Amino acid sequence: MCIKKVIDIIISHFWIVFLLPCYNIIEWVFCGEGFVNISIEPIYVSSLILAAFIEEYIFRKWLFGFLLHNMQLNISYSMLVTNAVFATYHLCNIFSYASETYGIIQSIVAFSFGMAMSTIYRERNSLTICILAHLLINVSSVLNVATDISGKYVMHYYQVIVLCIISCVYLFYSMRSFKIVH
Repeated sequence: MCIKKVIDIIISHFWIVFLLPCYNIIEWVFCGEGFVNISIEPIYVSSLILAAFIEEYIFRKWLFGFLLHNMQLNISYSMLVTNAVFATYHLCNIFSYASETYGIIQSIVAFSFGMAMSTIYRERNSLTICILAHLLINVSSVLNVATDISGKYVMHYYQVIVLCIISCVYLFYSMRSFKIVH
């Protein structure tokens, strides 16, 4: 399969993959405050890249698969449990580098993004698109990092609103999985 055909398939069927990264890039272009607030070190960037692979493997491949096949939960329950754990994992960032608002919004986005990725993983039985999407989000999110005086990551009110809207789109995208009962 040629690269152009793969790109056409991804764009036409998996446009959801580009939603949050496009927002991050557009906001950075127009607001552009984040990128200068952090130091881009190879270890930081590589951890963002590695996190996409590890998190997708643990949550989509292992936990979702375990709940679906070993625990024999239906798809809906497997997705809900998997992504509730995924969201809680991201909520823990408030104990390290994120403000409460940042951590809560990141957790909401993680839940809804995870639901969309679980839908894609279930439909394609492949982690490739999920890893790509997670990778794009991790790397593009570096562009929008703003910090407060204590060094904690923070969000502006408009970012909270836009991210909640994007989360709703992710959830609506994943709703088709709830129509299937096993």
